[in-house]
Formats: sequence, C-alpha cells, structure tokens
Amino acid sequence: MQGMDVSILTAAVMLAIVILVGRFALVEWRTARLRRQPVLFGEAMNLYGVVPRDAGDAGLDARLWAAARRCATCAKSGACHRWIAGWRRDRLDAECPNAGFLGELARRRTVMAADELGHAKPSADPPLMATVQAMRFWQ
Repeated sequence: MQGMDVSILTAAVMLAIVILVGRFALVEWRTARLRRQPVLFGEAMNLYGVVPRDAGDAGLDARLWAAARRCATCAKSGACHRWIAGWRRDRLDAECPNAGFLGELARRRTVMAADELGHAKPSADPPLMATVQAMRFWQ
C-alpha cells in the first residue's frame, strides 16, 4: 500500500513539473511573439506610408489600438514578416486583417496632405500620390 502512495506522489510531482515547464515555455513563446509583433505592425504601417499620428489626426486612435492588438495575436506573423521584407503590399492587402484600416489611413493621409498643400483632392492611387508628394518634398 505504501509503495502505491509513493508512486502516486511521484506521478503527481512529475505532472506538476511538466505543467510548470509547459506553462513557462508557452509564456516565453508568447512573450517573444509579442515582442516581434509591434515591430511587424510598425513595418506594415511603413509599407502603407502611414504613422500612428495619422490615426490620431483622423480621430481613429481606438481603431489603431484595435489593429495593433489584432496584429499581436495574428497567426500569420512569419508570412507577414516575409511579405514586408519583400515589399509585398499586394500580399498584405490580400491576407492581413489590418489591410483595410491601413489602406484607409493611407488614403486619409493623402487627402489631408493635399488639403494642407491647397491642391485638389487626388484621384490617383494613394500610394502613388504619397510617392509623388514625397518626391516633391525632397526636391
């Protein structure tokens, strides 16, 4: 009977160790992923030609935070990193759950920049207009 008690106790201790190690590994994995995700979100914003201030200027701070949280929990971070590294906005447009929001910010930025310069509202593709405006700025 006592041998059985020792076996049960040993099994319980081993199970507790496995659970603790597994939990530690999961926390470490999530922490590493969360450290990487804000960088990806910032790089995606860069690919769209927007900055956090654009969301603030448009009164979309809450949507920006929601997009950042969505990015932090996205399962496609590996693919996202490859798309961003390859400047594949077309892949982000097709796959990223934040693509619509980032595209909207890019369009707003283009319109606001045109308004500030006193130009007519652009009718061209927003990324093209952002490139044209950047070229004007550096001339």
